Amino acid sequence: MLSRLVQFSLSQRLFILLATLLVAGAGWVAYLGLPIDAFPDVASTQVKIIMKAPA
Repeated sequence: MLSRLVQFSLSQRLFILLATLLVAGAGWVAYLGLPIDAFPDVASTQVKIIMKAPA
């Protein structure tokens, strides 16, 4: 299976080059469209618990 894929890629170099450029271009457009909030917050998670003790 892998040898057939390599053989196809080597015989159709222009098609593979255009497909690679198309995927890279689509990735760049998607990257530019990301909102700034899409990046993870690396700050540690903190939880505040407020309790009242009876007495």
